[in-house]
Amino acid sequence: MRLFYSNASPYARMTRILVIELGLQDAVTLLPMHPFDNPPELLSANPLGKVPVLVSEHQALCDSGLICDYLWALSRATEDVMVDWPARQRRALAVGMLDVAVAWRQDKMRPESQQSAFWQNRYRAALQRTLSHIESEMGVKPWPEFPAIESIALLCALDYLDFRHPEFSVEIPNISCWRRPLSQLPSVKATAPCD
Repeated sequence: MRLFYSNASPYARMTRILVIELGLQDAVTLLPMHPFDNPPELLSANPLGKVPVLVSEHQALCDSGLICDYLWALSRATEDVMVDWPARQRRALAVGMLDVAVAWRQDKMRPESQQSAFWQNRYRAALQRTLSHIESEMGVKPWPEFPAIESIALLCALDYLDFRHPEFSVEIPNISCWRRPLSQLPSVKATAPCD
């Protein structure tokens, strides 16, 4: 396994400490990288462009909490290692999209002279890559039906993007087809974002 990390990331540091504490140094190769350099291997493993990312021959896991859970289960060699990691990874991507969309909104709320074109472009690119990744994934295998947490997280991220970033647009026919019937659910209508 490979762990992509940055020395400056406290999230990546959590995973690195756990690798050492659990004695997994022989199983996990640590690969330092700078996310702002947009290394292709990082963007391929995590379209959000964030570290840490744990890559095995079968999957890539982003989100420090998810990686820590996986390493813990792996080190204990219990049935916990059989958790549906791909489902949890989908949830991490959807929640990660929401995190990025909120950060983008916060930057846009600053006085124009204090806004950062660098960060806004980075947020936009992360969202575009992640939506393209999910769009491709949905073309191969559908996302779980409601009320799976990863599906709720994705729907909330998409609705938040429409609500706070209406100018943001990406061609996503598979996601749109998946989303259309969900938008009619009573729970979704009753909780629609508003000011």
